[in-house]
Amino acid sequence: MKYIKHSLLTLLLSIFSLPTFAGPWIEVGDTWLRSDIEYLSDTGVITVPITTWPLMWSGIKRDLDSAMESAEFNKLSNQQQDALIRLKKEFRKQTSSSASVGVSLASDPELIRGFSNSPREESSAFVQNQAMGDVWAYNVKLEYAYNPYIAAGQTSDEVRYDGSYITTIFDNFALGYGWIDKWWGPGWDSSLILTNNARPSPGLFFTRNYSTPFESDWLSWIGPWTFQAFANVLDDERHINDAKFLGLSLSFKPLDSLEIGLRRTAQWGGDGRPESLSSFIDMFFGRDNCGSGGIDACGSSDSNEPGNQLAAVDIRWRLPIDYPVSLYTQMMGEDESNYQPSRTSHQYGISFHQAVFDYPMQLTVEYSDTRTHSSSLGLVYNLAYNHTIYRTGYRYLGRTIGASTDNDTEIVTIAANVRLDTQQSLNILFRDIRMNLDGLREHSISLQKKELTEFVVNYQRQMKLGELKVHLGQYSDIIDSYNRQDSETRLGATFKTIF
Repeated sequence: MKYIKHSLLTLLLSIFSLPTFAGPWIEVGDTWLRSDIEYLSDTGVITVPITTWPLMWSGIKRDLDSAMESAEFNKLSNQQQDALIRLKKEFRKQTSSSASVGVSLASDPELIRGFSNSPREESSAFVQNQAMGDVWAYNVKLEYAYNPYIAAGQTSDEVRYDGSYITTIFDNFALGYGWIDKWWGPGWDSSLILTNNARPSPGLFFTRNYSTPFESDWLSWIGPWTFQAFANVLDDERHINDAKFLGLSLSFKPLDSLEIGLRRTAQWGGDGRPESLSSFIDMFFGRDNCGSGGIDACGSSDSNEPGNQLAAVDIRWRLPIDYPVSLYTQMMGEDESNYQPSRTSHQYGISFHQAVFDYPMQLTVEYSDTRTHSSSLGLVYNLAYNHTIYRTGYRYLGRTIGASTDNDTEIVTIAANVRLDTQQSLNILFRDIRMNLDGLREHSISLQKKELTEFVVNYQRQMKLGELKVHLGQYSDIIDSYNRQDSETRLGATFKTIF
């Protein structure tokens, strides 16, 4: 114990003694920062793809500088100018020398987690330091979670390094290692394929820095594009331990008003599973379904199946009208047929910006359905996020890696992000939830069918001493089957200060 305390003290002292600057990307979870980015994208100021998080600062800053240095700046609306100034201020803050500490307290864990950086546990505290040079960057974050929820079969994990990384930037790419939250897709309350609902697993990541278009005449039509890839290890206690978690994402804007995302993830390898080059190639080219590519992956011979894959296609389209309104959709496929996703789940949404009583507001209406739709079988239950070989499923440390509501759930969300002034913001959500509609046990929240509503208010205030967030959530019924929820009401607060 003395050794542990000494090691922690040494680490804390080293954190605060280092020079610090911002990381090269915008992390997942800042609702109000994302709202400003989407508003400026929907009004034509920001031109880079914005649906793949973490989002690189480089392209965002280039667009901000171009807008503010342009002779057309004074022709922008007051709301556009205010959003530009806020983003520039946020960039300067994140690139100034600092270290931070924070603490959070809540009555219950947050079980349904949208695009948010709110704590997953009842209480936690962290210290953090990040630095960046010309060709490198790192973040050291040490978090302690008091009495964390432990999923069945898992071990205690009170000390965490979530958010820590080291990366090098070369040419137009960044390569590194760490525990990085990701969010792939245009959805606000959920993404079907990859969210920050589960804690990040450790691994390598590779991403494009600037989203500049191809110079080739053959490929320039793609427009601004970005690419992300990762190779993680699912190091929790699983049916197949140390399975690899792999991901590829390409998003591009062939039109100023249209962004398309192509996403793919896979669970591959692990204890007792093939990890040969040929197995990887079979997995990469999708030759892992029953009877595909000559692979015997049916019934008793499924040991030949190289992995468990998901694929998604998403679209975000700004309507050609005078108001900043965007439609978006995402389709996720559990299997492949004729080189296209089959057995699909779906998401649809609309988002628009409007000042109400001089308060800038973004309103989003979103519908997600994690039941599986098959052209030949109709509705198929208990399929999404489950697998016959990787029986722990598409989950990590007891939480779904995809939609936080897990499988076989329909949810309608109405959300409003309201900017009260330069220092205060509100986020208000209403959710109508039909969860685990088949009532079977392969579910990470409820083991029974549940129909309920949830009302959430998040308040954020910037103060001289730091940033305060207050959370109030009210369910119409107890939603959890794993003894994480004491009542229908959830109260929480987070305070973070920067030195």
